[in-house]
Amino acid sequence: MTAERRDQKRIRRRRDELLEQLYEAAKDERRRLGDQVSIEFRATVDALEDLDAFEEQERRKQGA
Repeated sequence: MTAERRDQKRIRRRRDELLEQLYEAAKDERRRLGDQVSIEFRATVDALEDLDAFEEQERRKQGA
């Protein structure tokens, strides 16, 4: 397996971990705060957005 392939798998695993954290945080936030959002929830959303941007950047590199 190439290093690039391992990196892709690592990135996908990390995304899956973050999605699970987001799901758990969303359930907790909904119960606790309704419309208000905590710092932890926002940090998880930001991490997912950063990961999506990184993946898009990697796809563009591969396509170039």
